[in-house]
Amino acid sequence: MPSLKHLVGVGLGTLALLAGGAATAPSASAGVVTKTCGVSVGGVTNSTKLCLERLSYGYRVSYKNETGQALHLSFGLRCGTSIYYDDGSFMSYPGWTSSYIFNIGIKPWCQGLLYDWDQEMWFGTNKI
Repeated sequence: MPSLKHLVGVGLGTLALLAGGAATAPSASAGVVTKTCGVSVGGVTNSTKLCLERLSYGYRVSYKNETGQALHLSFGLRCGTSIYYDDGSFMSYPGWTSSYIFNIGIKPWCQGLLYDWDQEMWFGTNKI
């Protein structure tokens, strides 16, 4: 997995790499943001291609490839000081929407992550 020193728009702090496990949690209550789309770079949201959605049992990170080229990518999820990764990198082709579900239960806050292997750079959504 690439170094987190390339993480864009995300404070590194103390990170712990944990494996995602099955857990159950209550659904989000009324008034709680359950989906955010956009890439946060320095607090500025500049794209709607990367999304994070809170589910009743965890989180879905999705990406729509509108670049016109094939991309080599990986998904991640940051929740507090824990980082969760997908099961491996994947190719995303023009027009495709790819997603990964992290079945980890509901956390106080999470941020969707996307690693571009060609640019060697992390991108992150806003926190929910």
